Amino acid sequence: MRSKKLHLRFLFLFSTTIFLFVAANSFAQGKIEDYQRAESLNGQIQNKIYYAPNSFKWLNVKKQYFYTMVTEKGTEYILADVKDLSKKPAFDQQKLATELATVTKTQFSPYQLPITNVSMNNDGAELQFTYDNKIWSYDLSTFKCKELKRTESPRTPNYWGNQANDQTERRIKSPDGNWEAYIKNFNVYIKSIEGKKEEFQLSFDGSEGEYYSSFIAWSPDSKKLATNKVRPNKPHLIYLIESSPATQLQPILQSRNYLKPGDALPQLQPTLFLVDSKKQINLDQQKIQSQYALSNLEWRKDSRAFTFEYNQRGHQKYTVVEVDANGTLKELIKEESKTFFSYSGKKYRYDINDGEEIIWASERDGWNHLYLYNGNGTLKNQITKGNWVVRSVVSVNEKDKTIIFEGSGLEKDQDLILSNTIRSTLTELDLLN
Repeated sequence: MRSKKLHLRFLFLFSTTIFLFVAANSFAQGKIEDYQRAESLNGQIQNKIYYAPNSFKWLNVKKQYFYTMVTEKGTEYILADVKDLSKKPAFDQQKLATELATVTKTQFSPYQLPITNVSMNNDGAELQFTYDNKIWSYDLSTFKCKELKRTESPRTPNYWGNQANDQTERRIKSPDGNWEAYIKNFNVYIKSIEGKKEEFQLSFDGSEGEYYSSFIAWSPDSKKLATNKVRPNKPHLIYLIESSPATQLQPILQSRNYLKPGDALPQLQPTLFLVDSKKQINLDQQKIQSQYALSNLEWRKDSRAFTFEYNQRGHQKYTVVEVDANGTLKELIKEESKTFFSYSGKKYRYDINDGEEIIWASERDGWNHLYLYNGNGTLKNQITKGNWVVRSVVSVNEKDKTIIFEGSGLEKDQDLILSNTIRSTLTELDLLN
């Protein structure tokens, strides 16, 4: 009798499990109509944000700006004049569609052109764009289109941990053409191009565990060069399965270097070398410890110094650093926050007259605004101010001391400044207000 009860209990539990399993799967699986409806929704909302200008390009000669905008027709290309606040089509899109169809033997709609990276040159005489993995030019006077070159193969998508290879062999020629700099046996070398073609070793402490980067920057006067000494981090690979590759039937195991919180990061030490004396100048690294990232080294045009930007790990400190010819480091601009410095999509820097002044974007007063610094690192004044934000800078005119920028919230009851109000989209401000 007991055995029978146990058997019945087992059947009951087993049947209950089956019921729960079937019920769970019935809720997890959608019908084909559900997927079709979800997919159709995706198509219905694409390209439906109208009259939002983007991809601004300032044309210095025409004193106008060129931008793109999605309308009910499709994508339109516009020229706007900041003096009389007028706007008009940048070119006849039907003629471009006709010409491109003639060249490529493919029909196009003038407002659904499959072109990207569209730009206009400064005098408004020519367009450049990308189509079919090629770069094209279009003459706006002759209405003729021609292929310029094929674009590079698509690169590996950028992701956290995907870093440029600074050990690739590179030979960088000096601006005067007398020298070339390169890395050999993890150290910096230079070699004369003319005459005896003598080779000189400038550094002697490079090794596999702490090597010099092949991204070498010559000073414009060819008397100095700078690069980074790199302490690499240990690769941290994650593995992914490409289940349905286009090249074969079987899945492919993929791997990538993907750093996670707590993993060590590569650390860069800027270094300076003097060509005439074949001497290395030691730099103070105390202000750039615990790096998240260090930008490329860029020389001033008069060769007096080079600059780079330092982002501390944790994003609570971000600085613009200048290194003079004597190897002295100076923080020109310093952003510090108890939370973090929001630089993604907001950071802006423009060096006026070879660093005599610097325009810098910051949220230090709670709103993203522009600030003007002296070249020595002292703040001159806040350029823009108010309960609104600067979105991006279109153009800086150093001669007239004006800035053209995009902003949001500048007008009352208007969250976004759109192209149908050019007066709001483009605002000119005197740098010395």
